[in-house]
Amino acid sequence: MSPAFGAAVAFLVHSLEVGLIRWFADLPIERKLRIVIGAPAVAAFTLAVIMPMVTNVLHSREELRRFATRVAAVTGVNVIEALEAGDDKAAVKALHALREEPEAASVEIALPDGRSLATYRRGPDGTPEIELDPLYKTLTAGELPPPAAFDPQQHPSASLHDGRVGITAAAVADGKVLGVVRIIAPLDAVYPDWLAFMLTTIAGLVAAVIGSYWVAARLQHQISGPIVNLAKTMKRVSTEEDYTLRVEGCAQDEIGSLIEGFNQMLSQIRHRDSRLERYRQFLEQQVTERTINLGNANRDLKRAIAEATAAKEAAERASSAKSEFLARMSHEIRTPMNGVMGMSELLQSTELSARQRRLAETITRSAAGLLEILNDILDFSKIEAGKLELEHIEFALREIIEETIEILVLRARAKGLDLRCEIAPSVPTTVRGDPMRLRQVLINLAGNAIKFTEAGEVVVRVTALDAGGRLRFEVSDTGIGIAAEVQGQIFSAFTQADSFTTRKYGGTGLGLAICRQLVALMGGAIGVVSELNRGSRFWFEIGLEPVAAPTVLPKPRALRLPAALAAPPMLLAPAALAEAEGSVAAVPRLTTAVAVGPRILVVEDNAVNREVAAGMLENLGYRSESAVNGLLALEAIAESTYAAVLMDCQMPVMDGLTATQEIRRREAGDSASNRRLPIIALTANAMEANRERCLAAGMDDFLPKPFTQANLEAVLGRWAPSAQAARHDRESAREGGEAARVAGADVSVLDAEVLRDIAALGRPALLGSLIDLYLEHSRPLVETIESAGQGQEPPGLVEALHTLKSSTANLGGARLTALLRECEAHAQERGAAGAPELARLSAAYHEFCEALIRERSATAA
Repeated sequence: MSPAFGAAVAFLVHSLEVGLIRWFADLPIERKLRIVIGAPAVAAFTLAVIMPMVTNVLHSREELRRFATRVAAVTGVNVIEALEAGDDKAAVKALHALREEPEAASVEIALPDGRSLATYRRGPDGTPEIELDPLYKTLTAGELPPPAAFDPQQHPSASLHDGRVGITAAAVADGKVLGVVRIIAPLDAVYPDWLAFMLTTIAGLVAAVIGSYWVAARLQHQISGPIVNLAKTMKRVSTEEDYTLRVEGCAQDEIGSLIEGFNQMLSQIRHRDSRLERYRQFLEQQVTERTINLGNANRDLKRAIAEATAAKEAAERASSAKSEFLARMSHEIRTPMNGVMGMSELLQSTELSARQRRLAETITRSAAGLLEILNDILDFSKIEAGKLELEHIEFALREIIEETIEILVLRARAKGLDLRCEIAPSVPTTVRGDPMRLRQVLINLAGNAIKFTEAGEVVVRVTALDAGGRLRFEVSDTGIGIAAEVQGQIFSAFTQADSFTTRKYGGTGLGLAICRQLVALMGGAIGVVSELNRGSRFWFEIGLEPVAAPTVLPKPRALRLPAALAAPPMLLAPAALAEAEGSVAAVPRLTTAVAVGPRILVVEDNAVNREVAAGMLENLGYRSESAVNGLLALEAIAESTYAAVLMDCQMPVMDGLTATQEIRRREAGDSASNRRLPIIALTANAMEANRERCLAAGMDDFLPKPFTQANLEAVLGRWAPSAQAARHDRESAREGGEAARVAGADVSVLDAEVLRDIAALGRPALLGSLIDLYLEHSRPLVETIESAGQGQEPPGLVEALHTLKSSTANLGGARLTALLRECEAHAQERGAAGAPELARLSAAYHEFCEALIRERSATAA
């Protein structure tokens, strides 16, 4: 049998087994019980009947074999020996003896090689029919096959053919096989009662099946009846949901326990349902009550929402009114302040006595303080209203920090304080963020430190917390300190340490609140560590995105004076030297001569502001004309040509925005001219929204009032280039004149007129402070230059010459400036060896320093 056939048979057997099991599992329990009870009984009865039958068949087969062996040993041997001896009568006689054997219906005697010698058959009437084969007459003893040895283990073989049993046995004599005897016996002779036996067996099996089925049917009812009844009751409970139904118990066995448990379960369910019904009724009552309450609450909520909406709208109207009030107050306050500050600045540019100059400077300082308070209030208002947006641009961080120190250095020096800045090497050079707001926070913290410190130092430190741009700024001072109980309040609006501090040092208490909110907008935190009378350390941490920049050698950069002084670049420290070429021009002088430069139209309804603008324009070399409203400005522009227009926004008859829109409309309709007239907004409303409205109306720039002469000059420089060219020509002419005077023998060491111009820019102590800074920080530059005169080639020689030249020219050192200019030109072309003038620099420098010291002593006296 092949493996494939065996696998197929195994698969069929397994499928049949699975099918039978599934069929049996789906039967009703009654039929299952009948099968379980009847099948074993039938199997046992069948086994009991088959075993005797099999035993009888085996016994009959053994008897038939013994009969065949006996016939072969007697009749077969006698017939073969008689035929060998030629005695056919003896052979026939031996065959006649088989009449007494009913099993011998047919006997054939043959040689071992299969040749037949004699045949015996029983006739229908029982008479024997004997036939001797003629072969025996021709055989001789020599022609007979030699007898084979007999194996005692060899048994006669039997087979069934056509309802008769055939048996073959060996004829053995003296242990030798003489021939073969084949006996054919009828089945009824072998098994005379087999048919009756089979019928009896079948009848017994049928009776066993019927009896077992009847017994199983009687017994299974005791088991299946309660179960079927339980199943029907469960179905009714499930269908009708009637939990009052019960199953009657009939016994105390497991089925009885099952029925009892089911009845108890139904009782519990009914009890639970009754409780649920009561609870449902209670819930319905609660829902009804809650619905009524919810309806009342909903009405209350609608009323509250309406009140909240009204309050929100009122708050929005109040916020809008507040913003409008701040804008109006900004305009109303800045308009007269522009006149106060502008006239004060123009007044200080005239010849005044010492007392008059002090009064004018007091006016300027008071107006600047008032403007600072106004700016704080506006910034705080914008932050609270959420209208302050931060820039996100690239800027040089170190330059912003150094510029902040430059702005405050004069204030610190005036109080005798040491102002230092320490920037860690790990601080990135270029970052991305809002430089203006960063500078505002630093100025506020450092300015407070200077204001509240009477002696000692103020230190600004910057360190990098990580490589991702997280920076920590610290401002330390040795001032009055802050008590521990009020340190948590100083960052609140309109709050200072105490009332005495407010009376002594002034201020609104908004600065630190603005700093806290600006730092929060930049994603950082701010705090303070302070001890009363021991100083304070304010700190804040913010994240500024580092920007990769190419590595370059640091160039010195010029520090700048405060914007209120409107002074050009001055040398204040060796770490801050001039970058730009051509920055050696002296401080521009203010003049009252009639200007002949470009013509500017001033459109302003306030007479004081018109006078201020005209005076500043005249000092800057411009010609000016004025108009009191936008309508007159349109007429003036239609009749004349102007380099630029300074346009106020709020005016009677026609405001500045409407006038600007009309000007742009006329320009768009004039195809013959492509010129766009620069219009600069002049407004006391410094809100960002007002700036956007001005630019949207067609204006080109924005100048908030009050403004300084430096602010005006910077704005006009962008839109009136001819004015810049004229001023550059005047500066070039003056520089040429200075060079010509230096070339002559009568060139003075110190130009006193330049020093008077510097003194006119601010308080009297300004000139002394600048002289002290020059004497302190110019020495390292001179040492670098002197090392080149001794045959060395130091790095930065040209930069040192250029920086010293610029700072010397700014303080009026005409002779030293000319000498430095020559040295710089030669050093740029041929290096230190090509500048023989370096040997004369030391004497000229010392001579200029002595002149400065004499001037400082005279000013102090």
